[in-house]
Amino acid sequence: MGGIGKTTLARLVYNDKEVEGFNPKAWVCVSEDFDVLKITKAILESVTSSPSNLKDLNQVQIQLEKAIAGQKFLIVLDNVWSKNYGLWKTLKSPFMAGTPGSKIIVTTRSVDVALTLGPIDYYNLELLSDDDCWSIFEKHAFENRDASAHQNLELIHAKVVEKCKGLPQAAANLGGLLCCKQRDDEWQGILKSRIWDLSEESDILPVLRLSYHHLPSHLKRCFAYSAIFPKGYEFEEMELILLWMADGLIQQSEDNKQMEDLGHKYFRDLLSRSIFQKSCNNSSKFLMHDLVNDLAQWVSGETNFRLEDELKANKQPERFRRARHSSYVCGYSDDFHKYEIFPEVECLRTFLPMLKGDHTCARFISNMFLSDLLPKFKKLRVLSLKSYHIIELPNSIGRLMHLRYLDMSNTAIRSLPESTCSLINLQTLLLRRCFYLMKWPSKVMNLINLRHLDITDVHLIKEMLLGMEEWKCLQTLSNFIVSEGSGSDLEALKN
Repeated sequence: MGGIGKTTLARLVYNDKEVEGFNPKAWVCVSEDFDVLKITKAILESVTSSPSNLKDLNQVQIQLEKAIAGQKFLIVLDNVWSKNYGLWKTLKSPFMAGTPGSKIIVTTRSVDVALTLGPIDYYNLELLSDDDCWSIFEKHAFENRDASAHQNLELIHAKVVEKCKGLPQAAANLGGLLCCKQRDDEWQGILKSRIWDLSEESDILPVLRLSYHHLPSHLKRCFAYSAIFPKGYEFEEMELILLWMADGLIQQSEDNKQMEDLGHKYFRDLLSRSIFQKSCNNSSKFLMHDLVNDLAQWVSGETNFRLEDELKANKQPERFRRARHSSYVCGYSDDFHKYEIFPEVECLRTFLPMLKGDHTCARFISNMFLSDLLPKFKKLRVLSLKSYHIIELPNSIGRLMHLRYLDMSNTAIRSLPESTCSLINLQTLLLRRCFYLMKWPSKVMNLINLRHLDITDVHLIKEMLLGMEEWKCLQTLSNFIVSEGSGSDLEALKN
């Protein structure tokens, strides 16, 4: 069953000290699409810690075989659905080069998948006992509080174990929901809600629907936006907060609290409800459980779409006219055909290509996308072209007057066009690892709403631009380049 703890158990094994003797190790989130080339490349990139631009399955498998030859490896394939034996046989052929004692752990909801992948017996996770279920609930619901002080504790105990049905994910989410409710009648109201009786209407657990139902409206909007992330995607807290800000999901408060501070509060509220979870692989990153990701997709309706999912579903163009936010996982080379649906997306606000993992190699995007399609996104708030091999941006970028977030990190741009200075609503400008960037536009001081500027590892810029004292909203400046030239000096930072 979903939420029974398969991935959690696999992560505990994967990160346990007892498996330190395995090297290399790789973790791949497979989900519904069992694409052998995609999975093999993901394993190869994880094993070698470097990206692969190979497109031929045979070549990728040869490279993987070389990388693990004579090694005792540990690989986790998480959330596998396909029971196609032929695909599985093709996928596992390079692994024969590993030494005896190498292991592959597979998590799946399907007994048929487990039997297909054999030959060893599968381990069937059982539902938790009532006591264990209550223990998980208690950890989340009574954090920093004494459970015994709660009224009607025995009645609540009975109701909780009944509603969670032995699922640890349900216990964690229900505990996260009730920890924010102080009064006894609020607890009783949630535990008696009619939503518990709607379990047959969808694959979404009733406790997850309840968690969403009881979110305040501002958190509902922020959570629905997170549907833009694919399953298994690990994100940083500030990464998501800046996107929320750009799309207007965080507004300046009446007590003049900074938007960033509000964003951190929103994020922590969702984290405390177990909507977000800390990554086991990287303590600075977070992710959503697959079931929570399904919930986000469900509540976001037609406002969000992930490009690869929509292309597979082959939905009608009318569906895209209502879309606001789009994302997709970058390929090595994304030609213009990939974006054929976008002319139908008349109100697009978010264009967010994503890289899975920390790889920084350049990807390629069609020049026609930059010259012909990008200028048509008149309502765009978020634009990321991160890690694409782009030498220059078109001057038409200046027509995207609503743009608030621009990420050009790890691109090959030499300079930003002068028209960039017209983006007076821009809040976030990310230029990390733009090794070839040499100069600023002359009137960049016009970006009076700029709040975050990241020029980490931009080594060819020799001085800060004149007029940066006009950036009175600036919250983050990654580094200040002190020069003897005509650029801004440290006095500019006073503003």
